[in-house]
Amino acid sequence: NIRGVFERRQASMPDFAWIGFATADGTVRVASRGMLEGASVGERAWFKDGLAAPAVGDVHEAKLLAPLLGPGPGGEPHRFVDFSAPVFDRAGNVAGVLGA
Repeated sequence: NIRGVFERRQASMPDFAWIGFATADGTVRVASRGMLEGASVGERAWFKDGLAAPAVGDVHEAKLLAPLLGPGPGGEPHRFVDFSAPVFDRAGNVAGVLGA
């Protein structure tokens, strides 16, 4: 069900290459198009920053997504700006990070 929500959101915002949720240990649980599901993003800056507070990253190449997306326009690597935020459970504990 959650992937469907991500798919619809991504379709309405085509500039987003990826939308996903990673659990507190850094494992991608669900993502648009299933990309990176099961992968660890625990060492990625967007994830670490998103555990603490809403965050926006600097422009960069996406090492994990690049092989899945193929080359960008003109054969150049894709460049991304990451957005992330913590997701809390009902008890107020961080359950994971929402990233795009």
